[in-house]
Amino acid sequence: MASTDETRMSNWTSEERGRLVSAFEWLLKEDKKQNPEKYLKSQALPTDEKRVE
Repeated sequence: MASTDETRMSNWTSEERGRLVSAFEWLLKEDKKQNPEKYLKSQALPTDEKRVE
């Protein structure tokens, strides 16, 4: 059984961290290409001025 210290980020080399970050950046970029509607900012944000009580 692996100890928990082996999986902590502080024990990873900068090269290992860099590879992991690069992989997630690539996955996010590819997901944005396939699902651009998930990444659109909402145009209608509620404001306190329009609130009716």
